[in-house]
Amino acid sequence: LIQSGDQTCVGKRLDLTCRKFSSPVQFFSDKCKYAFHHPKKERIDMEMFYKDMVQYSCDDKKRSFVFKIRRQLEHFPFEYEPNRPDHFLSITFSRQDYISFKSRIFPIVGQGR
Repeated sequence: LIQSGDQTCVGKRLDLTCRKFSSPVQFFSDKCKYAFHHPKKERIDMEMFYKDMVQYSCDDKKRSFVFKIRRQLEHFPFEYEPNRPDHFLSITFSRQDYISFKSRIFPIVGQGR
């Protein structure tokens, strides 16, 4: 499943200064992949395995998939601190893509445990 991630946020979820990137997101049976341009590195390819995701949820109001990864992110050592309770990663979708994600992908996220 390939969907358009309207925005990917790394860091404090409610902070208006969080890093925001627009990128197509590919969802597979065990992971999601997306790429974006980084200010210090031309292109970053992210690969997030569902088995590494914790505290994941869907935010219907914001049409977002929100989750944490237990480890530090290589390219975001200052923006994302996994031990901080207010730091999350989120992928925000268009309305139609969110409906599709929630019905087709979200149910399999916890199956990789």
